[in-house]
Amino acid sequence: MNRNDKDQLDPVFLSTAFRLKAGELSMPVKSNKFGYFLIQSESRRGDNAKVRMILRIPR
Repeated sequence: MNRNDKDQLDPVFLSTAFRLKAGELSMPVKSNKFGYFLIQSESRRGDNAKVRMILRIPR
């Protein structure tokens, strides 16, 4: 993932993902578009980040 992907990614997801340090897990984050995310940062190098996420979409 790259910071320049901001047109394709939810801004709340993107800002949270880039605040995390490698190995850190976020608290649940409410997205304006999709639902709730848990985000884990695997690694980060400059404007590139490798993250894993779980998305919970409310019914």
